[in-house]
Amino acid sequence: MHEVVLEADSSVEVATASITSEEMPQYGTITVNKTSANESVTKDNDDYSLEGAVYTVYADADCETEVTSITTDSTGVGTSSNLPLGTHYVKETTASEGYDLDTTGGDGTGVYVVTLSYDSSEETASSAINSEEPPIIETTSTTTTTDTPTSESTEQSEDVTTEASTETTTDETNTETLTEETTEEETDSSANTSTTRWKTSTTSYRKRLERMRKQNRNSSLK
Repeated sequence: MHEVVLEADSSVEVATASITSEEMPQYGTITVNKTSANESVTKDNDDYSLEGAVYTVYADADCETEVTSITTDSTGVGTSSNLPLGTHYVKETTASEGYDLDTTGGDGTGVYVVTLSYDSSEETASSAINSEEPPIIETTSTTTTTDTPTSESTEQSEDVTTEASTETTTDETNTETLTEETTEEETDSSANTSTTRWKTSTTSYRKRLERMRKQNRNSSLK
């Protein structure tokens, strides 16, 4: 409130007074409220944190002229410094642990358009960005690989096959040899049996012939 005193002045028809007022412009602030879209995963999990996310405030839609930045605390809340009234463009430039960069603003572009307007009822205009973000969840997959035989294992396999083939051939040869030896033994046995029978038959014939000769001699003497 300004106090003004108008005093009589005979030199002028109307007394005047002036007020010089230097007023501060109204400013505004932007507050970011960052929350988890899946608290069943992130709650009491040290791999996830809402703290440390950085949202940069720009003066232009192309996000080239930086004005200030907002950093969230452990509750996911961060407030900018005083900003001039008007339209500002905000996007996350550094994600907090366990989250990707915020892309929910601006229909998937990640840019929030915030307008700070004059409010006579408030000393400072304010606006809020509410961002509910999904946490990063790693998925595991099982990959089945088939080992291709190396040249060394192939050579070992070929060696084993060759040895088995050689052993089979040796066994067959031994079997043939044993069969031949058995056949020879059987042949020798048959030959010996025939010889024995021939000798027996010859001896018997000689004995009969001798008896006949004796009988003939005895008949001549009579």
